[in-house]
Amino acid sequence: EAFARVDELLRLRLFEEASAEARALAPSRGRDLRLAQSDFALGRFLPAAAAIKRALPEIGTAEEGRVPDAWRRLYYPIEEGGFLAARAKEFDLDPGMLRGLVRQESVFDASAKSRAGAMGLTQLMPTTAKSLAKSVLRQRYRRAFLYDPGVNAQLGAAYLRRLLDQFGNSPVLALAAYNGGPTRIARLVRENPGRPEDELFESIPLYETRDYVRRVLLYAESYRELYP
Repeated sequence: EAFARVDELLRLRLFEEASAEARALAPSRGRDLRLAQSDFALGRFLPAAAAIKRALPEIGTAEEGRVPDAWRRLYYPIEEGGFLAARAKEFDLDPGMLRGLVRQESVFDASAKSRAGAMGLTQLMPTTAKSLAKSVLRQRYRRAFLYDPGVNAQLGAAYLRRLLDQFGNSPVLALAAYNGGPTRIARLVRENPGRPEDELFESIPLYETRDYVRRVLLYAESYRELYP
C-alpha cells in the first residue's frame, strides 16, 4: 500500500521523514492529505494549507462546513499559547477576526515579508508600526519589533482597533482600510454620505481589497467555529 510507510511515520511522529516520503509519491489526494498533516506538525503552515486545499477544495470557501473539523484545522493554524486571543481582549477585538487577519496576511509565519515591505504576523508597514510604538509599547520603535510575534500582534491589534474606531466599528470598512489604506477608504465614505455599507463595499475600486475583506470575514467565522 503506497501510503502505509507514510502513515507509520506519522504514527511515530517522525514528521520530517513522513513529509519527505510523501513528497516522493505520485500526486494524489491521499498524498496531499498526508503532506498537509506532516507539514502542519512541523509548523510549515503555508505548504500545509496549500496541500489540504488541493486535497479538499471546499476548504476556504462557503462550502467548507462539509469538511470534518480535523481537516479544516490544517488550513487554519492557531498561535501557540493563545497570545492572539490575549491581544484581541486587550484591544476589545473579536479573536476570530484577529486570527482571520493573521491567517490571510502571513499564514502565521512570523518572518513573512511582503514585496511592499510589510512585515511579520500582521504584515505591518514600518511607518504604521512606528506611529503606534510610542502609544502602545511606550518605547521607541525598533525594526526587530515586527519580527517578534507577540509585539507584532500587539501593534497589529492596536492598528485594527484604531481603524474600527475610525470607521464606526464596521469590520468591513476597517478591514478594507487595513488592506487598501485608510486614506482611500475614508475618501470613499466621505464622497458617499448615507450610502449603505454593502453598497459602499461593492464600490471599492480595488478587487484585491474586496477579496481580502471577504476572505478575512470567512476565516474569522471558521476560527470562531473551530476554536470556540
